[in-house]
Amino acid sequence: MDIMGFWGQAGNKMFFAKPRINLDFHAGIVKFPKKRSVTWTGDLYLRKILLRNLELGIRAERSPYLSTKSSLDSNIIENHIALSIGWTDMNSWNGNFTAEIKNYPFDHNNVMSMNGWGFAPPLRFSVFKLWFGLAYNYSTSQQNHFVAEKSLTDILSDYNSTTLIKGIYNPYFTPKEQHVVSVVLALAIHPAKILDFNVNMNLGVYSIAMIPYLYLDKNSSGDIYIVRDFSHETYIPVKVTASLGLKLASNIRLQADYDFTSTYYYIRHYTGLGLKITLPNGSK
Repeated sequence: MDIMGFWGQAGNKMFFAKPRINLDFHAGIVKFPKKRSVTWTGDLYLRKILLRNLELGIRAERSPYLSTKSSLDSNIIENHIALSIGWTDMNSWNGNFTAEIKNYPFDHNNVMSMNGWGFAPPLRFSVFKLWFGLAYNYSTSQQNHFVAEKSLTDILSDYNSTTLIKGIYNPYFTPKEQHVVSVVLALAIHPAKILDFNVNMNLGVYSIAMIPYLYLDKNSSGDIYIVRDFSHETYIPVKVTASLGLKLASNIRLQADYDFTSTYYYIRHYTGLGLKITLPNGSK
């Protein structure tokens, strides 16, 4: 069985001095795991400096969704549009607010979110730089994809009224009225000019969401069916991202990435290794 996937992109970064606009764009192709389907991907990120470090950003992105096991069999594409405004002075107080929507052509569903964060001025010592801050996130979706892990027939074959019906998000995760207040920490270490290490940690100190659960019921004809309902639950989400970068040459950078995410229903680990080659600018 073919379970290998491939995603490759190429892009460019441009800065227009007079209007003070940064433009980043990428384009590429993705081949999904377990299927031979191939489609295009891309992103466009426009940032306008309004006043000193006040920046307005607009992002449009088309990318594969690969965060659940069931999504690997479904060729899920995620279309992402975001509008942000932020103060970008990393040597002083800085913060950002973003409103975004993610659309899934697979079933014409939308996931909406708003998030904001703020950092105090960094603490510096030796080769270390440390930031502390707070963050808030709200997200919800039009349709919820939490369904039973087994078919109704299999559930009834060994049903126990005291046991919860196990469910999964199929084929992608859909939050419902999720609120997360977090403490955030960012650490940058630069022991040498060619080497850098960065860690970002996000710990939810107060998080609440409408969590789905499943149970059996009967209709007026006596037929048994699965019901999905929701309850308010609190939990502690955790997200940690880390990267290790090595400058191999003036225009070549090797970077290893790790991402750990823990929510109410799932734990996700991601590792990646990338090589970035910056082509020389002919005007220099």
